[in-house]
Amino acid sequence: MAAARQLFADQGYAHTNREEVAERAGVTRGALYHHFDSKADLFAAVVRALDDEIAARVVSASAGAGSVAETIDRAAAAYLDVCSSAQVARIMTDAQSVLGPTQLRQLSSESCLSLLTAALTRAAGEGAAVPGDPAVAAQLLLGTLNEAALLAASTPGRGVPEPVSRTLREFLARLLAPPGPPWRGRR
Repeated sequence: MAAARQLFADQGYAHTNREEVAERAGVTRGALYHHFDSKADLFAAVVRALDDEIAARVVSASAGAGSVAETIDRAAAAYLDVCSSAQVARIMTDAQSVLGPTQLRQLSSESCLSLLTAALTRAAGEGAAVPGDPAVAAQLLLGTLNEAALLAASTPGRGVPEPVSRTLREFLARLLAPPGPPWRGRR
């Protein structure tokens, strides 16, 4: 897996072949083929492992936050930061076409959706004006975070573009703000 990850990050999916992965890993082609039926299966395993790593980094970055809003803000900043690294950006950009949106959405949901749902439920309990159902809001927020990550990945190795970071922070601040006065219709 480590050899495949490095090759996919350095050369991209299209320019990496399984024989090269086997050689770099010091295993036979047969051993590699025994575990992965195709290069796409190997790539999916690399993306899954990377997604789990990212989730662990996000949880770690948000530990010790004082409020749910701060927890989510720290987690989002850590997510964008890791997605802007050259290695992650290359793999996640290739994942868009190799795995497709349905499989990527599934992977992202498996690693992050329960965390976001719990955080938004807690935020609503703390008085934030979380719109609608927290589980649905979490799915929508996950989509927003993933789009922001793709924007961050578009400039790999250069950090998160300031407009992306600023806009996401403002979006999260408004999402997690206490409710304002009720809306009153026009007269």
